[in-house]
Amino acid sequence: MKVNKSEGGELFWIHNGNLIQVSQDKLEISYATAEQGGLYEVMLKKGGCQVRKVIDVQVQGKYRQKLTS
Repeated sequence: MKVNKSEGGELFWIHNGNLIQVSQDKLEISYATAEQGGLYEVMLKKGGCQVRKVIDVQVQGKYRQKLTS
């Protein structure tokens, strides 16, 4: 999942209500397991404004899968 943003503001990634650390604006999950499934939220804060997007990720099957968006 990749987010393009204009200059300024802070970008946050949240997984199932918990803030996660990413080194860039891009969140990549390789070889996803059921634990990586759930709700991902990306939030951009700038000044007193914020924009949010929620993504529901479901991992199915018994084999590992590579998930890249």
